[in-house]
Amino acid sequence: MPLFSAFIMVDWSGSDRRRAKRQDCIWIAHGPATATAPMTASPPSRTEAEHLIRAQLQSIIAARKGRVLLCADFGYGYPAGFASLLAKSISGAAPP
Repeated sequence: MPLFSAFIMVDWSGSDRRRAKRQDCIWIAHGPATATAPMTASPPSRTEAEHLIRAQLQSIIAARKGRVLLCADFGYGYPAGFASLLAKSISGAAPP
């Protein structure tokens, strides 16, 4: 018997623009643990991705299908130009 009955894996993009089915967008893989291959989706926006994740969780909870493994890969990064400003502030130079 598997530890989880279903899974949801999310690769969350750092982009704030609408994107879909590209390398730098949100990808969601989900399905029952018994599936031979996951179902995948690439919602064009963060809001739509959140709705898809919620819908998956709600259907599993409503059907009392057991435990769900939910994993999310969030890209945490600094905005462009941050490193150069940080180096200047450490050396004592005033930022532009």
